[in-house]
Amino acid sequence: VTPVSPAYSGQDLVITWVARNQGIGLTNTLNWWDAVYLATTPDGSDRTPVASFDHIGFLAPGGNYTRTGNVALPDGMEGTYYAFVQTGGPFEFVYTDNNSRISGPIEVQLTTPPDLVVSNIIAPETAPEGSAIDVTWTVLNQGQGEANGCWVDRVFLRKFGDTGVGTPIGMYTYQGPLQAGISYTRREQI
Repeated sequence: VTPVSPAYSGQDLVITWVARNQGIGLTNTLNWWDAVYLATTPDGSDRTPVASFDHIGFLAPGGNYTRTGNVALPDGMEGTYYAFVQTGGPFEFVYTDNNSRISGPIEVQLTTPPDLVVSNIIAPETAPEGSAIDVTWTVLNQGQGEANGCWVDRVFLRKFGDTGVGTPIGMYTYQGPLQAGISYTRREQI
């Protein structure tokens, strides 16, 4: 069992494992499941199921297959974990002491968060009172993490030289995701 380490919360953990037929005959069924667990102890005693992957095809004595699977890690997860893989292959009701394996430690790190900033604003310098104006702005994700979900861009009008937030004149929802280093530009008539 070989996981890619370090892994990052909120992203996929890639795990590769090899299953081998150590028996004396061809498998008696052609499909079964390999279950993947995550544990916080090196012996896997506290394992939690996270995914299962099907295998299709007979396996000859001495034969093996290699499988790679992606396991989604939850946001906010961090620390040392172990990947535990257990095959549900044929005849495992007889030979139950060798149908699982645990990986070495996997360091799970918090994913660097997104950082949304307004990188540009275009608005007219003057406008008659009561008229509509076109306002264009660009939002850049300058962080290293992906911004998911939705958020609201708020537009305020503030008199030149004043401090403070100003008067709210518009609210606009944006539906993510917005990947790191990517921006979007929005134009609204207000």
